[in-house]
Amino acid sequence: MSGISSKALKKDYAENRFKFGAKEEQKQEFSDGSGLEAYDFGARMYDPQIGKWHLIDPHLEKYEFISPYAYTYNNPIRFFDFQGRDPGDVIVVFAGADFKMNGGLGETGAIVDKIKADYVNNRGGSVQNFSSKYWKITTSKPTSMGPSVSIDTEDLDVSTQEAYDYIKKNYKKGEKMIIYGYSYGGVLAQHLSERLSKDGVDVDLLVTIDAAQGPGSDRVDRKIPNNVKENLNLYQTKKSPVGSRGGKNTRQDGTEKGIKNEIVISYTDQDGKEQKATHANIDNATLERVISEILKKLKTN
Repeated sequence: MSGISSKALKKDYAENRFKFGAKEEQKQEFSDGSGLEAYDFGARMYDPQIGKWHLIDPHLEKYEFISPYAYTYNNPIRFFDFQGRDPGDVIVVFAGADFKMNGGLGETGAIVDKIKADYVNNRGGSVQNFSSKYWKITTSKPTSMGPSVSIDTEDLDVSTQEAYDYIKKNYKKGEKMIIYGYSYGGVLAQHLSERLSKDGVDVDLLVTIDAAQGPGSDRVDRKIPNNVKENLNLYQTKKSPVGSRGGKNTRQDGTEKGIKNEIVISYTDQDGKEQKATHANIDNATLERVISEILKKLKTN
């Protein structure tokens, strides 16, 4: 690397044009001797003199709330932008099992709407909810609780593929990744986190709400991969009529480092009455807590 080092003779100096953001600096000289310097980020050129882009974001329809020329939402300390488009955090939300096979999203719309209103619409990022495909399964011998189901890795890959592709499209290193899942969605959220670990992607917050697999809930993998920095695990212990219930999460080494395991026994409904938490209502019972925890994580530098 001596050819571009500071010790190289000036006449032999090969200028290093890969500078800010490891992007190539482009220079244009004018007849009056002035020069225009900009960095090539791929989708568009960045002008360090004004801290803005020369062109609008090619995906500007997603960001009506901010100038399409602004670099990283005018917050370069908090965000990175490696491709010249779509900076911001990514939040993925899995609903409970889609038993009716109609793409049901359950109560997850309330989470998405609140995060958009309180964060994404003002500070950028991407949030999307997904249905939890349940029917691509293999079935073994029936038990007293009903059919014993087992879901292999290939099937879990299929069920999480849409969310995985969404993350690969929108996530960039240095931004925050948050994944939520209720019931069977909790199983998919945990598996998606494992898939991302193989890509070297960290999950800043994994929220699992009574992660369950119907009559196979006792065999749910409750080992949290090491790429998950924090896991909020809210669950109740009584089985539903089909056997669904949550359980305690641990790390691969058996510890609970970075994991909050909390049993939800009861909650106060909209009428101010105390209700017993069940598998069927725990997503509603924990809704405000979950939204608060996700927003707190997003707003923490």
